[in-house]
Amino acid sequence: MATKKASSQTKTLSFVTEIPLVVSATDERVLSSKFEDIWQLYNACLGEAMRRLNLVKQSKLYQSARKIKSNKKERQKSFADANAAYGYDEYSRHAFATIIRRSWIGENID
Repeated sequence: MATKKASSQTKTLSFVTEIPLVVSATDERVLSSKFEDIWQLYNACLGEAMRRLNLVKQSKLYQSARKIKSNKKERQKSFADANAAYGYDEYSRHAFATIIRRSWIGENID
């Protein structure tokens, strides 16, 4: 017997309008430069987060946390400890982004 899946999306009316941005050639170069710098900032943060995640997954703390099955709170705390040990917690990632943003790239983006 086939079962129907309930849709998690609600049907709401919405619309999108696009308005072309009219800028001078100079402004276009400035905006392109800023978008490129923002893209580099994003990729730097993403790359660092992925590097830290790989370190966490290779750690003994993480491996031992994976083996905990019975106690959910203990398991969550063990994973949180592994993340914190390698700077993969939210505050450490924000701190990295702040450091990067205070470098040369911060002068080029608003």
